[in-house]
Amino acid sequence: RLLWRLPISEKPVAARCAMAPESAASQRRVLLVAQEPGAVVVHFMNAADGSSAGRWETTRIPNVTAMPGAEPGLRVAGDGMSQAAILLETDAATHQFAIADLEFGRDGRLIGSVVVKRLGQLEAAPKAAAAAYVVMQGSERRRDWVVLLENGKLVHSGSEGETRQLTATPALPPQLLPLAAGTYLLTIDTNGKPGFTLLD
Repeated sequence: RLLWRLPISEKPVAARCAMAPESAASQRRVLLVAQEPGAVVVHFMNAADGSSAGRWETTRIPNVTAMPGAEPGLRVAGDGMSQAAILLETDAATHQFAIADLEFGRDGRLIGSVVVKRLGQLEAAPKAAAAAYVVMQGSERRRDWVVLLENGKLVHSGSEGETRQLTATPALPPQLLPLAAGTYLLTIDTNGKPGFTLLD
């Protein structure tokens, strides 16, 4: 059943929801990404237990565009703090890309400034992407990412800028599973069977 509606002024190009662990009362968080001329717009909400709408915390990241098909990462820690990661293009014509890291307090407000880290140049246009956090209890706050390219290759946070070709086909939208021992990507083999491929 629909519990509530809350409008935003732009059309979202990506979204993510996350739930806090029991130590933070399983509270809900919502992240929306939108594009406006010259900037990416990020809407974040602490939706508490989800029974009613919270307030949007809106911030703009100038001089970037949202990467096509990019799934943002969103994590809620046991203390109620939230982290988000969004893959961006800093120059779509030359395939320059970056990742933006944001942190939000328990009250849903942005802490400090958005940190945009430039990641270099892709060898082909991006097709889809994803960012995700290790969510296992007791793990360090590690954020991983992957970008699928139009030429069939991919690059990820552990590849040091090198592209690789998988034998299996990555599922779309990309589903990234970071674990303490390594990061896995959901793929489909030649028989149509899903499985997770280690990105090493």
